Amino acid sequence: MQAKVKRYYVVVRGRVQDAGYRKRIESTAELFNIRGFPWNNGDDSVKIICEGLEDSLNRFLEDINIKERLPSGILVESLEKEEISIEFPLPPKFARLKTEGITDISRKLDIGTDRLNGIEVNTGAMAVALGSIDSKLDTRLGSIDLKLETLLGSIDSKLDRLPERIAEAIK
Repeated sequence: MQAKVKRYYVVVRGRVQDAGYRKRIESTAELFNIRGFPWNNGDDSVKIICEGLEDSLNRFLEDINIKERLPSGILVESLEKEEISIEFPLPPKFARLKTEGITDISRKLDIGTDRLNGIEVNTGAMAVALGSIDSKLDTRLGSIDLKLETLLGSIDSKLDRLPERIAEAIK
């Protein structure tokens, strides 16, 4: 029995734009030998046209249906698929459609700037915390230095008397 090739139109909603989701889709499609393309839609969804062997296509769709938030922020709330029978050429490899215009590029730069500003604020707070730790370490090291000096003084004193004690023990 020959494996059946299917083609789907897929709509993915959730935290799927500006989080690296299309790149994730592309690498997953490559693993399962899926052809097609994803693109960002204006309603914050990602849309996909994909084609492949039915079993591979189902595993691909299962893998991109990310229900636990990833560190990058990707989280799929819904994935709807609709089989399509319209024949049109697809690229030989899965490839993303660039639908972003200059306004979308500006929006992404603003998001990046906000994230960098957040890092600057966080590192500023860390610098204050590290300054406090540094001050506490200086105090603690000063205390340790005093105790060490006292201990070394005591050892020196005992070593100074050692020859006398040895002489007494020999008598």
